[in-house]
Amino acid sequence: MATTNTTDAHDDCWKLSCHRDLTAKEMREELEARGYHVGSIMDKDRLREHLRRSDLGLMSYYKCTNEELRQLIEARQIDISSYTDKHRIGPRQDLTHSLDRADMHPKFHGFTKLPAELRNQIYGYHLADFQKSIYAPSQPPLSKTCRLIRQEFIPLFYGTCCFEVRLLRICGQRVTMSDRMLLWLRSTAAEHIALIRHLHLSIAYEKKGMLHAEFDLTDPLVTCSIYLGRKSKTFSIWSSHYLAQGVQQAAAVARKKEMEKNMRAAMARVVRRAGKNNLRIGDIFALRRAVEAGYEE
Repeated sequence: MATTNTTDAHDDCWKLSCHRDLTAKEMREELEARGYHVGSIMDKDRLREHLRRSDLGLMSYYKCTNEELRQLIEARQIDISSYTDKHRIGPRQDLTHSLDRADMHPKFHGFTKLPAELRNQIYGYHLADFQKSIYAPSQPPLSKTCRLIRQEFIPLFYGTCCFEVRLLRICGQRVTMSDRMLLWLRSTAAEHIALIRHLHLSIAYEKKGMLHAEFDLTDPLVTCSIYLGRKSKTFSIWSSHYLAQGVQQAAAVARKKEMEKNMRAAMARVVRRAGKNNLRIGDIFALRRAVEAGYEE
């Protein structure tokens, strides 16, 4: 399982946190909060490994008796004869190491035999761990396991996740997109773009060669979330913003209204189309133009 140190980088959404920034005390507190028993361990590497196991949903064996460990090994049909002969370090250690080793190579050959409804619930639990909004992601590894899983998982991935559209304001009025954003839009199949129901627009601005994630006080729009109805032909737009005071405030309010009016017009065209999966790549570019128009004098 891949891990990451970052929280908003491309393709981080399906990776586990490696917890590099936590102290031993913080890791123990986190494990205790999760009810994950680790005995008296204080070694950071071992605590980090137990956090990873907890993230993966693997159980802790610390409070299991030897008999309970043997029952787990028998139930999972783990062959420990060759392993314990080579690594004889004591009965309990043999049992826990055998289970840990099996955990590192999980097998679930019966997954595709489960009812489709149950498989969809499992996909949903997997997607629930993704970030609130994901930026220009590749399709997660789960979509590449087999044809059946891909057919079931891909519609849920695009239809459930919130996709971030990062915009960059430069030269005062011009609004553009990063190369990464453009690459994702142009390499994602049209039928997959059509499945998207939730977009999150965020804007950064370039000032004196520096990229700022915040906005100056005259900017009418900081972030904007757009939801397309799953069944009905509806949409909603929610935005957060900072407004300046006095004369500047009036100008910012006017810009915000102009942006929202243009975005609503763009989304109205989407929901008027026949069928239920109507979003197109051109609609995302139309949203960019709607934001850009709000900066025009």
